Amino acid sequence: MATNLDEQHVRLTFSNAWSAVKWDAPASDPPPHPYRDGIEHLKGELDGASESTKAVDVVAVSPAGCLYLIELKDFRTDYAAGGVPRALAFGTRWKDLPLEVALKVRDTLAGVCGVLQRDSPATIAEWIKPALGKPVRVVALIAQTKRASETAAKRTIRNDELLKNLRRKLAWLTENRRHVLMLDPGASQSFPTDLDGLSAASLP
Repeated sequence: MATNLDEQHVRLTFSNAWSAVKWDAPASDPPPHPYRDGIEHLKGELDGASESTKAVDVVAVSPAGCLYLIELKDFRTDYAAGGVPRALAFGTRWKDLPLEVALKVRDTLAGVCGVLQRDSPATIAEWIKPALGKPVRVVALIAQTKRASETAAKRTIRNDELLKNLRRKLAWLTENRRHVLMLDPGASQSFPTDLDGLSAASLP
């Protein structure tokens, strides 16, 4: 049976060959809550500063048995909120994304280790464990609204810089360029063959 996971205004659909969980599911969602019941408890104050953890949106294992950490950002215009622009290029927000995603990857990997050590939730630990020892893949799904003032060439340059910086921030994890991807789930493009069985659709 396919797995549908909704995040912001995007629905990710994983074929039954995949195993996937909404890692940072809110408490209002049905269990499991691997992040909320696990590493999120690692928070408090240290030397006068607040410390906490971060989480990617989805943890999945592909049909090939590889662990995928997936973060989704929807920067498209939110028409339901009166057409407020949330374009990726607005201000300097896009420059912060590589570090934000990389920190979420770091903390999620620590959380995954906790799930495996505690064997809880057991249903998730069961399908994550066989993926250990294989390269981890990171996918940033960045949905964007095309800005009238931005040419296709400028947007390509910005996206290339964003991906380059994301790969640089994740060099501690992998130096294989194919293992860190940035895709637009709202664009009419096909996902790479490594992601066969994963599709994205916009929600109302």
